[in-house]
Amino acid sequence: LASRGASPEEAAEVLRVLGLADASGPGAHLASVGKLPAREEEEEKTSAHDDKVLGELDCGMFRGAAARANYLALDRLDIAFAAKELCRRMSVPRASDLVALRRLAQYLVGTPRVVQKLPWQRPAGLKLFSDTDFAGCPRTRRSTSSGVTMRGLHLIKHYIILQPTHQTILSPADL
Repeated sequence: LASRGASPEEAAEVLRVLGLADASGPGAHLASVGKLPAREEEEEKTSAHDDKVLGELDCGMFRGAAARANYLALDRLDIAFAAKELCRRMSVPRASDLVALRRLAQYLVGTPRVVQKLPWQRPAGLKLFSDTDFAGCPRTRRSTSSGVTMRGLHLIKHYIILQPTHQTILSPADL
């Protein structure tokens, strides 16, 4: 299956920007193990009050790497949610957001490429699957909806959408 443009070179660029370009092999695939390097463990221990806004240079680096991750997510269902969450943080990136970006980059070290095989199958109808979490974002309490469209065993489309907030209007009788 031909890619729409996202390639392993895009993943390599994210790694280069974060200084992980020399990491390779399964030992560098830290996301599945859950163990972070010492520098990131220190950043992860910071409380919400200590979560500092990144400097101007780090903000630019974060935004560029998050945008590349979003571009990769067009073809890669496995990183779509993480890329969406990173892009939500682009306006005011914080130290904890940089930790999340590094985790995604570490995942990309272990899985730089995903190949979708679409073997021949008999004509089949469309199947739609969807899921929603209620108030899943701990910062904003907003919900996320996601879904996939399948034709037989072939993935046709995937999506992840952050639901807008709704305000409840109370009538005087409700007060």
